[in-house]
Amino acid sequence: MVFPGKLSAGCILCRKRKVKCDEGKPGCQRCSTHGVPCPGYPDAFAFRGYEVAHGSAAGKLKVVRNARSSPSSPREPKQKKVDPAKMQPRSMIASFVPEDSELMSLCYFHHHHVLRVQRSPCEGHLAFFPELFQERGNDPCFKHAVLSVSYLTLFHKARVPKFQINARRHYGLALRLLNQALSFSQAQVRAEIFAASLFLSMFSDLSGEGATTGSLNPHIPGIYSLMQLRGIPSRSNKYSRRLCGWAYTQMQVQAMIRREFRYACMPPSFDEITRPCTVIRSSILTGKLSDFCMQVTDARRRTSPSSPIPADTLHALLVQACTLLIELHNWQATIPNHWRNQYENPTPTPTPSPLPEQAATAAADPHARARDPWTTCFLAGVQAAQISFYQQFLDCWEEWCFLQGRHASLPELAVLGLPDDPAMFLLDGIAYLAEVICATVTSTLGQVDAEAPHRFRLHEHAKLANGYTLLWPMWVVVNCPFADPDQVALCRATIECVGSTMGYKLALHLIAPGRGGGLAVD
Repeated sequence: MVFPGKLSAGCILCRKRKVKCDEGKPGCQRCSTHGVPCPGYPDAFAFRGYEVAHGSAAGKLKVVRNARSSPSSPREPKQKKVDPAKMQPRSMIASFVPEDSELMSLCYFHHHHVLRVQRSPCEGHLAFFPELFQERGNDPCFKHAVLSVSYLTLFHKARVPKFQINARRHYGLALRLLNQALSFSQAQVRAEIFAASLFLSMFSDLSGEGATTGSLNPHIPGIYSLMQLRGIPSRSNKYSRRLCGWAYTQMQVQAMIRREFRYACMPPSFDEITRPCTVIRSSILTGKLSDFCMQVTDARRRTSPSSPIPADTLHALLVQACTLLIELHNWQATIPNHWRNQYENPTPTPTPSPLPEQAATAAADPHARARDPWTTCFLAGVQAAQISFYQQFLDCWEEWCFLQGRHASLPELAVLGLPDDPAMFLLDGIAYLAEVICATVTSTLGQVDAEAPHRFRLHEHAKLANGYTLLWPMWVVVNCPFADPDQVALCRATIECVGSTMGYKLALHLIAPGRGGGLAVD
């Protein structure tokens, strides 16, 4: 018997001619020698569809065998039929885990974390991932980092121990390879290395490591340093701006929750961008708001708890806050109209494909066609930063009024952009932003059941990506002293749901156990 050898991984032309190919990238040497443009390589990565089983196997995942997206993918080997009577008494999903677990985990991750939305920030959440994985999936560090997150995501759904073991194994391999890659200066700016560090940070949030001690995600300082090294996102690199947007959302969540405000500030080189896009402008603005919060926090640390901030420091902070108010106004004026329509006209339950009656409603309502499940979540991060900024501004203003009452010699605060009644302006702004964030939570994740107030229900199409992105905005509302009690109860219940039902263990440590008002989640 002749051993056939491994399957050829050569380019399409070499495989057609049945000649040896050196598998060079982006084109092979044989095609280059013959002066023929290399047609490239077959797509070896194709997402396979799956569906949630019903009946006795409800909640389990079932692979759909005929859902291949690439005609050039190799044919699957036939599965051996297993007699159900001879199966071991274990989880139904474990019966088809050994052969398809890696691809199944990638499918599940893609379904819950990749959101493709046209005309939205970064074209959606992780919309670049399938293309990046196809192009750079051969990099071992990047591949292991992706598989660590995909296996852990699937483990939280299926509760099969093998998935958790695989997740930990891939995480350890990716961490070791990342440390090796960062020792070379050229590798530090590669897109796949930066993406690997972001996936490892995502793994820590999913597993909740370090959250019990209240410490910062251990990967955030490294991501911040890589952001500094990469500098201004290159327009020639199709992944640069999208990776920057993803890093911005990850650092923002951790920095603001842990009150490590410096990690939410963008590199100084970003200020040199002549015509930044709306996503970059959002990150720059949020960084400035975080920097103001950091300055106020540092000023309070330098004084005793019973004494106010010194008058000269307080005056400088208020002048800076008024300048930020003007920048906020200018940013809001430049938000694209189809983005603004997302939070001004939220829908109660978004669906990936409209039903006939929903399509008729969309035709009658010009705003309904533009609604999507991602834009409001992205903007909620900026809105949460505004709430934090308004609270710090309000505290500084009240201290300034207190000092003016005690010291008549203090100068008047005459700066451009200061409202006639700053306190009322800031309180109205906090109330409006909290209402918008809660509307985003209701439209993208779920709501408290009106008939059973003790139960929180997720929407059918709620995504893990939305739950993670909204963690910080919901946490801000929960801890805001000016939020409505119903808003606080909604956000607290949703955070618990994101941690227990959706699997983000970081969420379970953001609020104390048993403080969710007795709400249960479906």
